[in-house]
Amino acid sequence: MKMLTLLLAASWVQMCETCNAKPQVVADLAVSGDALAQSMLPTASSDQDNSTANACETSTEGGIVIACSFPAASPVKPNSVDAARIRLNQAKFSFGLTRESRMQVELDFTNEGTARLSPSPVVYLAFTNEAGQNVLRRALPHVDLSKIEPGRHLTLTDSFLVGAFSGGRYAISLSISSPDPALQNDSASNVLLSNPGVGDRKTGLNTIGYFTVKKSIHSSHDK
Repeated sequence: MKMLTLLLAASWVQMCETCNAKPQVVADLAVSGDALAQSMLPTASSDQDNSTANACETSTEGGIVIACSFPAASPVKPNSVDAARIRLNQAKFSFGLTRESRMQVELDFTNEGTARLSPSPVVYLAFTNEAGQNVLRRALPHVDLSKIEPGRHLTLTDSFLVGAFSGGRYAISLSISSPDPALQNDSASNVLLSNPGVGDRKTGLNTIGYFTVKKSIHSSHDK
């Protein structure tokens, strides 16, 4: 009986080694300095232009902070239809993982075109899971792209409450509706950022990157 008790106790300790473990988050982006993040990166295809890859750094102290920078692309002369070409220079997202928190969003854009983007389009931030479902989609009313003058850059910020994220891989995207009120609900008419490889005309989304929550806890807060 004593031997059985010891075996049961040892099994319980082994099972509970991760009972109080914190959720692990890794960036799954084009470039990262984090070794764990690098192990999660997809293999680049032979025709991928690595010179246009975004560089992202991830911190998980007290939550998650994802900070990305995007290289400038070769200048393209805007046409009359594309007079305002908006490029994303930097993006930063900070939020908690295991409970409700306030997500801080910081986006730095440059207007590479010859005119302002007017009227201002509605900008949405979306987090999508592996099943293609939006687990988060919020309008960013303070991200007013019409404020960016041609040839200038501007940092725009916003914040809002979000719930916890369950385990899984998430894509971070910006959906920018058409400035034309008649086309605001037409994703095919969405504004695509001028960053190479970011915008997708089929979905109307500008995908910034990905992150993975490797362990889910506090299931009562799962989205």
